[in-house]
Amino acid sequence: MLVMKCVDGAGVEHHSRVTVLDAGTDEVDYALATAHSLRSGFTCRVEDNRGDSRDVLRFAAHPDYRPGEGAGLFVDWGVVAFPRFERDGLVRFALDRSEDAEPANTALLPRGRGRLHNTKPCAISYRDARVPPLGGRRAYPTYSCRTQGGQSGTPMTVVRADGRHVLIGMVTGRTFFYPDRTEASPGWYGRFIPVTPELEQSVEGLIEALS
Repeated sequence: MLVMKCVDGAGVEHHSRVTVLDAGTDEVDYALATAHSLRSGFTCRVEDNRGDSRDVLRFAAHPDYRPGEGAGLFVDWGVVAFPRFERDGLVRFALDRSEDAEPANTALLPRGRGRLHNTKPCAISYRDARVPPLGGRRAYPTYSCRTQGGQSGTPMTVVRADGRHVLIGMVTGRTFFYPDRTEASPGWYGRFIPVTPELEQSVEGLIEALS
């Protein structure tokens, strides 16, 4: 996970996270990012926990993403390209759906700079989201651990019995859910985009377009 810092036309800096993929080359890294962090007119760079930074060379958001639209929350992601980081310890994730991650009911989030994972797992739940602005979905993927502004784009992972960290989703924000048939209490829950075969295929298409 790297920090992405984007400066808008007024000189204000906006922070988010990117998940580095193992689909890069010897010269270029590609990473998942939230589409709402990628705006026309922004100048962006990515930075590791040592302060080493790379300018974002180019980016592409999901073609169906529309800012401010409820349905857009489900395609709130894109791909960024930047000069490759040459350092030990940087995790590059594979988008591999050959192993089913759906049964996972807990996940881990990176806690911050220099630390890969939280020690406290997050409970995953699929909540009724048939109210605006969530696009009328009945099973919206959410998590219970606390996040804050600037953590959009953070990878969600599970740890397998053999110690491997498997990417199962990406944080996109928080939403207030009212009581529904499966949960008695309302409150703020984190929302994420799960890794699916469709996402894997779309990511490959965007990387090809950026190459």
